[in-house]
Amino acid sequence: MKYYAYLKQKGEGCDYMIGCGSKLVTINAADDSDARQKLSELIKEEYTGEQELAKVLLFKDTIDFDLKGVYDDDNQKKNSEKSRLQHLKDMEEFNRLKGKLGM
Repeated sequence: MKYYAYLKQKGEGCDYMIGCGSKLVTINAADDSDARQKLSELIKEEYTGEQELAKVLLFKDTIDFDLKGVYDDDNQKKNSEKSRLQHLKDMEEFNRLKGKLGM
């Protein structure tokens, strides 16, 4: 199972860059206990001294999210609105020409 850990370094991070000092790591583990153990080992190996952490959030990948569907839906709405606006523009031009030609 996939787990994710959000790691936040102590202090302000580096160079005032947004997100500096924050990291998201992926952990493959059999269960919650295994994930905690692997995260503990990672912290002991890589995040001590100047790299010491202030906060850790550990969570599971449990919900699928259809990002493509969100973008497709948004694009469909935008295209529909563009078509509607183009139709209105065409009708205005048609009525203008109709009046000009005396129809």
